[in-house]
Amino acid sequence: GQVVAVTRNRAGPFSYPDFKDLRDGSKSFSGMTAFALAPMSLTGKEKPERVWGMLVTANYFPVLGVRPMLGRGFLPSEEGAANAAPVAVISYRLWQRRFGGDQTILGRTIHINTHPFTIVGVTPPVFQGSTSGLRAEMWLPVTMTPELVKGDWLAERGTKWLQPLGRLR
Repeated sequence: GQVVAVTRNRAGPFSYPDFKDLRDGSKSFSGMTAFALAPMSLTGKEKPERVWGMLVTANYFPVLGVRPMLGRGFLPSEEGAANAAPVAVISYRLWQRRFGGDQTILGRTIHINTHPFTIVGVTPPVFQGSTSGLRAEMWLPVTMTPELVKGDWLAERGTKWLQPLGRLR
């Protein structure tokens, strides 16, 4: 089936609790994922750099039909407790540009907004994310949001920030 954006008239993005209710109650889709684009700072030993990143549900890559070129995407367990999965998938471009295509990149720690994350995967060269016109350079589990933003976005129904995508059955 094809992947489609899920919207509610002009209501805009979804809160994380509303997305989970939608996903758990949906019969039209073989899979549903959600993402939010966010500016992120790569910090650490190298020169700091601002890049676009995405906070995504654990099934983001499978729903989109994307297989990492190196390593893996996210595990279902990595969408569990808040801040429990400090792992990252990086873009092919970032891997080449910042890390020189280092084949031993998997397992390396990088710092995003000063917090340590372990690289678990690298996307294929053609994959740029799910927002047209903007290239994402990294993907983090949605449950790492508290490390990156103020407020409890994972629990608040009033904070609308996730864009759902569904794969039609």
